Amino acid sequence: MEWRVTIELSGADGTKRTHEVARGGGADPLSTSDPLGLTLDDGKMLLAGVQRHLVRGRVAEYSALRRRCSHCQSLRPLKDARTRRLNSLFGTVEVPAPRFNVARQSGW
Repeated sequence: MEWRVTIELSGADGTKRTHEVARGGGADPLSTSDPLGLTLDDGKMLLAGVQRHLVRGRVAEYSALRRRCSHCQSLRPLKDARTRRLNSLFGTVEVPAPRFNVARQSGW
């Protein structure tokens, strides 16, 4: 039997993104040496994959919302784009961490 685990992320704007987290199986069904279900390492990798996609999705959504100026609603220019490492229970996740300049407005 083959299996696949996917995660679907729904954004605040209604967009949906589906990511494949893990895939496995395909071994001989009559084999007695293959474990039934997931091994501990498989479970850890599966949870780390779910965590990675959740964290990246949340950071991307947060960054997109923060890019809009709260006063004039225009897009703020990008000042710097780096990656940051976030430590979680299921491992370290690297995420883009953009920094934005102040929005340019006439009269300021």
